[in-house]
Amino acid sequence: MSQRRPSSHLEEALAFARESRVLLRRGGEPLPWGRHETFEADAARDFGGLHTRAPAFVLCPRSLQEAQSALHFLYDAEIPYTLRGAGHSPSGEVLCGGGAVLDLRGLSALLPSQSADEAQVQGGLYWLPLCRALSTRGRAPRVLTDNPHTTVAGTLSVGGFGDSSHLFGLQVDGVRRATLLLPTGDCYEATSDDPLLRYALSGHGQLGILAELSVPLWRRSWALHARVLHFESAESFVAASIQIAEAQRFDYVRARAHAVSPYAVSALVGTYGVERAATAHRDLPHCAASEPEWIDFLAHAQQVGLPQWPRFNPALEVVLPLPSGFDLLLALDACAQELGSERLPRGYSLQVLRGRGASLLPLVPLPDTAWALIVALRPECQTLDEAQHVQARLTAFLPRIAAAGGCVYLASFPLPAAMVEAQLGSELAALRELKRRVDPKGLCNRGALFGYPLI
Repeated sequence: MSQRRPSSHLEEALAFARESRVLLRRGGEPLPWGRHETFEADAARDFGGLHTRAPAFVLCPRSLQEAQSALHFLYDAEIPYTLRGAGHSPSGEVLCGGGAVLDLRGLSALLPSQSADEAQVQGGLYWLPLCRALSTRGRAPRVLTDNPHTTVAGTLSVGGFGDSSHLFGLQVDGVRRATLLLPTGDCYEATSDDPLLRYALSGHGQLGILAELSVPLWRRSWALHARVLHFESAESFVAASIQIAEAQRFDYVRARAHAVSPYAVSALVGTYGVERAATAHRDLPHCAASEPEWIDFLAHAQQVGLPQWPRFNPALEVVLPLPSGFDLLLALDACAQELGSERLPRGYSLQVLRGRGASLLPLVPLPDTAWALIVALRPECQTLDEAQHVQARLTAFLPRIAAAGGCVYLASFPLPAAMVEAQLGSELAALRELKRRVDPKGLCNRGALFGYPLI
C-alpha cells in the first residue's frame, strides 16, 4: 500500500531536509547568511526592494552533493524554485512566491586550480574573499565589477561589466570550464565550446546552477597608480575611452556622469603596480586632471566593510550602440538631472567597451556595433511609493531603447516580450530548446529572464 503524499510543499521539504540534512528555512525565517533585517537574510526581498514574494521554504545546501540532492527533490516534487546568491537582483528574479528558493551561498569554496592563471571556485563564493585569497599570489580576476559583495555565479549569470572590461570584455568571456547542476539534478561538466555553458553564461539561471567555475586571472599588483580625468561632455569621455582601449593604455577605467559644473563626466584611470608617466593622459580630450595617487581598493574594501544599502533601488542599466546612442544618452542624462543628487548622490556610471563582435558568447547584452556605451542608473529612494514613481519614469525609456538598437542589462521591472525577443534575436530559440532539454517541467527560475516566459 502506497504512502500518502504530503499535503503541502513545506511538508515535503521538511521531510526531505530531515532525511538529507540540507539546511531548511521556512518562509519568513532569516537565512543563515547575510545581515539580519536586510534583504541579504530575507528570502522574500532582494536588493531592489520593489518586489516582495514569500517562498514556502528555502533550501541552503553546503556542498555540491547537497545542492544536487535539493535539485532532485524539487524536480521530483514538481516544486517551482528560484536560484539565489547575494540577492543583488533589482527585479525580484531571485524571489519565488509560494514555491522554493535555493540559496547557494553555502557553495563558497575556493578549489585547487589547474593553472596559476585561473581560479577554480564554487559559484556561491563572493568576489571579495576570492580577491583576498588571490592577492597573496599576486593575481586578480581579469574583470571586477564595482560591488565585490556579490557571488561569482550571480554576476556570471547576467554578464559582468567591470573596471577592465575595455581590455578583457565581460566577466563571462573568460570562463573556460564549469560544472553545471541541471534542473533535473544531473551534474554536467562543460567546456567553453559546449552549448550548455555558452547559454548558461548571461543566461539568468535558466539552465540550472553554475556550481563550479574557472575564473581567468592576470598577474598584477593590487596597488593602482591613478588619477581622475574630468571631461566637459560624454562625447569627449567616449572618445578618450576608445583611445584608451585601442592602445591598452590603462588597466582601470571607471567613470561617473554628474552635475558638478563645469565637468559632465569624471573618470578614474590608472595602471596596476606601475607609475605611469605624467604625459600618459595628455593627448586624451579631457579638460582637467587630478594629481596621481596610489590606491589599494582591496584594502579599502576590507577596511570599510559591507555598505549600508538604501531600502529601495529602482534600476535601469542599458548598453547603447555608438555613436547612434548619443541622443538617448542625452535623454537619460536629463532624467538623471531631474531625479537630483538626493536620489543619485554619486551620479550614474558610464563605461565604453567593444560591441557584440568582441564576444563569442550568444547571450551577452551588447549591440551589433563596434563600440558600445553602458549607462547605469540606480536611484536611491526612501519609500516604496517614491521608488515606484521613479521606476515608472525609467520604464518610459524602453521604447526608445528598443528603437535605438540598445540592450537592457538590468532593470527593476519586467520587459515587454517583444523587446526580449528583439534583444536576444535568433539566440532565443536555441536557449528555449536547451531549456526544454534540461528543465522540461519549467521549474527553475520562471520569469527570471526579464520576466519572459521561456517555456
